[in-house]
Amino acid sequence: MMTKKFWIWLHQFFQRKSPRENAAISIANQQQIWFEQCEPGFLVWAQMPLPSEELAKIDPAHRIRPYLILARIKQELTAKACSSSPYSGLREYQTTMLARDHPLGKQTYIDLKHNVTLRAELLQNKPIPVERHDLRRIQKHLVLISQLDHIYHPYLNVPLLWEKGDILEIDHDLWYLQEFIPGKLRLIRLCHQYRAYIEDAGWNLFFCGRRGYFADFAHPAVYQGKTRLELVHRAAAHEIAYADYCQTQGKDQYIKWVPGYIVKREDETYIVLSRLERGWFCLEWHRSRKKWRTRCVRDFNGMECVGKVRRLKLRTLIASLMNSGIVLMEELDPTLLDYLGGQELDWETLKREAGMAVLIKGINRAAA
Repeated sequence: MMTKKFWIWLHQFFQRKSPRENAAISIANQQQIWFEQCEPGFLVWAQMPLPSEELAKIDPAHRIRPYLILARIKQELTAKACSSSPYSGLREYQTTMLARDHPLGKQTYIDLKHNVTLRAELLQNKPIPVERHDLRRIQKHLVLISQLDHIYHPYLNVPLLWEKGDILEIDHDLWYLQEFIPGKLRLIRLCHQYRAYIEDAGWNLFFCGRRGYFADFAHPAVYQGKTRLELVHRAAAHEIAYADYCQTQGKDQYIKWVPGYIVKREDETYIVLSRLERGWFCLEWHRSRKKWRTRCVRDFNGMECVGKVRRLKLRTLIASLMNSGIVLMEELDPTLLDYLGGQELDWETLKREAGMAVLIKGINRAAA
């Protein structure tokens, strides 16, 4: 028995490993050490976790990239991919950016919508921590993705960062964050549903994403309470710019939500007909084709009320569009139909007698 053990030991002693095998063992040990150092909120360089066939189609210079670590579970990392170029097809809240002065040395974009799974053998360097300021912004975007897109991912253990453009819920009321000052917030009151006082008070229609809100930009409020703040949405850059524009104006920039009102934004001209769940049912005049068409307009940001079509002229226009098949009686809102004279009106006679020439001239004059 002792002789057999001796010969086994002697065989292993003289069996030398090649330098390549020794290097592979060393790299594997180092990758395991890096894996154990990975914590949520760290960046690590790793090879893209793709099958060999797909990896071969990618430029070798792009096969290794940084990843933001969200969680470490057993022998796997849940991470988000990073890139030096902006991601296409993602909404603003689905991506975020690290500053140029970050340890990566250049501007870095993070795809927060998609999860990536990494193993220890894919790691290429020691993980480095991300600045706390950036982590707080990332955490806010992760919350929005979970609420708006219903995509699961682990959260980072950091508080949220409040910024201009955040839409918050405080005590069941909605607010747009105009300015963040440590200890207090400058807020704009928002309302999801139309209320009788909104039109008289001069509230604007403000769209954030695909949601429409009535915004009281004329009367900002300062919040200093300790009530829990819930993040509801995040305004895009052009929506924040429109909110800033409304704030800088010394007068109300609102639209009347009454049938017949003409609203304009640059070359777009619409006649408001009725309210829908997510916008307004309107008529649009196509200047080049000299034609009318119906549109559901959801974004009234930056529009201006330039006039109104009287009820009799609006009735004539609707009858003309019915005659040409552009508008159907059954697609008209019952409230609008009552406003125009009801379904009992002699629409057949009105269709035959209706003309659009004078009306179009008047609308063009109002919208000019």
